[in-house]
Amino acid sequence: MKASETKLQKILEGTQQYLVPLFQRPYSWEKQQWENLWNDLIDLTEQETMTPHFMGSIVTLQTISLPEGVSKYLLIDGQQRLTTILILLAVVRDRAKQQKETNKLAEQINNTILINPYETGLELYKLQPTQADRWSFHHIIDQGSPNSETSLINECYRFFDKKLSQKDIELSLIKTAIISGFSLVSILLDKDENPHLVFESLNAKGKPLSQADLIRNYFFMKINEEEQQKNYAKYWEPMQAALGDNLTEFIRHYLMKYGREVKNDQVYLTLKDRVNVKNALESLEDLAKFADYYNKLINPSQETNKSINSLLMRIKRLELTTVYPFLLNCYDDYSRPLAK
Repeated sequence: MKASETKLQKILEGTQQYLVPLFQRPYSWEKQQWENLWNDLIDLTEQETMTPHFMGSIVTLQTISLPEGVSKYLLIDGQQRLTTILILLAVVRDRAKQQKETNKLAEQINNTILINPYETGLELYKLQPTQADRWSFHHIIDQGSPNSETSLINECYRFFDKKLSQKDIELSLIKTAIISGFSLVSILLDKDENPHLVFESLNAKGKPLSQADLIRNYFFMKINEEEQQKNYAKYWEPMQAALGDNLTEFIRHYLMKYGREVKNDQVYLTLKDRVNVKNALESLEDLAKFADYYNKLINPSQETNKSINSLLMRIKRLELTTVYPFLLNCYDDYSRPLAK
């Protein structure tokens, strides 16, 4: 592990790309965090001599890339800060485009900070967010405006766009304050260090990860890196979309179908005992299969068999959730083809 204090300019400029790993949460900063960053930025611009403002740390792990390609880094910690900074710089770029005398500034921000101008495809972007945020973020970088999606990425853009419209300040000064006024500690992990464990320890005192967050992280730490995106989209993402806040409770009931009691705070540790590198993908497939059954237990309208639908409605009205582990096994037996 190598740590050094640096300016944002060194982090952002150059032909490189930061990839947010699957075990990270999607973008989650909101108005309070944006307001704090804006106030720090304004303080910097009002100083006669700009004194560096420390804004935290960024933890990265360099990935294997072609000798002449884009240098790629897993962004283990600091994605919220870096994503917000890039969105703010995109707003500055887009406002500069509207002013003839600052067109050069717009090109400078775009081609040295926001994109890798001589690259194509996904390697064009300096930052590659999680799949949930990618479309909104790419749209801002490509089109210079938020898309139609309701997302914190888009809200962030609108927040800073409004702030800049209310403040008479040189755009070049904003850009200088961001890339030269903000300092941070850059921590580059060695290739043999475990990024998942580092992320967990760094965020232990922050907003706590849910049991489902920890389980997702653990699964994709065990699954081959080249297979992560495909299996995340195939198994985890649909499961998370269908069950939402019920995901942790589903996994608890899933584990209880094996005949043991699992407390709310023991879900992650219990599953961790059952999953290893050899069976991780098989276990994820099985979990996704039972998630479909569980979705019918909590949303009986998803069950097309009228008799079963009626019984599930009665169970739901009575709030008999203690029978869910047993019913998961019943559903699995019911779903198997009959032996000839």
